[in-house]
Amino acid sequence: MLTVLGVVIGFVISYRAMSGYERYWLGRGYWSDIVRNSRTLSRLIWFHVPARLSPKTTEEVQSGQPQRSAQEVNKVMAEKRMALDLIYGFALAVKHHLRGESGIYYEDLYPLIRPLHDDDDPYVVKRRWAGPVQAAGLHMKQHPKVAGHGENLPVEILRCLSEWFSVLEDRNAVPGTSMGSMIGTLAAFEDSLTGLERILTTPLPFVYSVHIRHTVWVYLFFLPFQLVSQFGYYTIPGVAIAAFIYLGFVAAGEEIEQPFGYDDNDLDLDLFCKAIIGADISHLKSSPALNAHLGRLQETPIAVHRRSLTLNEMSNSPDKHGLDHDVLLGPV
Repeated sequence: MLTVLGVVIGFVISYRAMSGYERYWLGRGYWSDIVRNSRTLSRLIWFHVPARLSPKTTEEVQSGQPQRSAQEVNKVMAEKRMALDLIYGFALAVKHHLRGESGIYYEDLYPLIRPLHDDDDPYVVKRRWAGPVQAAGLHMKQHPKVAGHGENLPVEILRCLSEWFSVLEDRNAVPGTSMGSMIGTLAAFEDSLTGLERILTTPLPFVYSVHIRHTVWVYLFFLPFQLVSQFGYYTIPGVAIAAFIYLGFVAAGEEIEQPFGYDDNDLDLDLFCKAIIGADISHLKSSPALNAHLGRLQETPIAVHRRSLTLNEMSNSPDKHGLDHDVLLGPV
């Protein structure tokens, strides 16, 4: 009887461990999507949003050169940098959101979400500081019914970006293909956030977990009575090894089914946010581009601004940039 029951329990424990492992890798996959979409959206903003507040004029189309004031260029560049900060802030907000850390008053998050700071507007709901994260609760697993305790800062950040995209559409300065990709990336962010919230708020049913654990303990309690007649004193280490295996798999499944905390076995969310997304956006802000100007422009008509050369500019003057006509044109 115990032999047959041991086989059944083995299959049940295997399913328990695999369900936790599946949730772990689902969470990792959603974070990979956030990293990929952060790179895509930041690239589109930096390279495809021109530094102007209106469509090209006839003179700009004919000359091929922008004719905008430094004030206008500085305004757009400030918006683009703030949008990149919001993308980084979205990833950090998702991290705090999944850990049940509500509010905006975090050292890594607060400077990045300036449009969401509280102001003196009486119609704006004031945010309250929830207090420091308690060290005693860092390694406690949480299974809330509603993620973020009802406050959803990542969604607010996406709404702020969406509002800016509507302003860009109204200016008619960004091509429709680029705008469509940028808006689609916001939808992909929402999909990833929803998937992570689903993992957080939908643990394995409590009665199922309790029943598995109780069944394993009952099985281990009666196992020595079946083995003692055949193995004698060797029954003690045998049952100890069996308990280690069975209870270990049960504990492992419970440990990794919610992988967003601070435990060693949880996903390294700080690595994803700071070492990957934060580093990429920081490097992008210093990358020269045709539609990006580094540093603050001055009101001088002959100001030279650092940016990358387009392929068209390089092909028009190959000797200046060390290119060979034969390499560009090929053999005649």
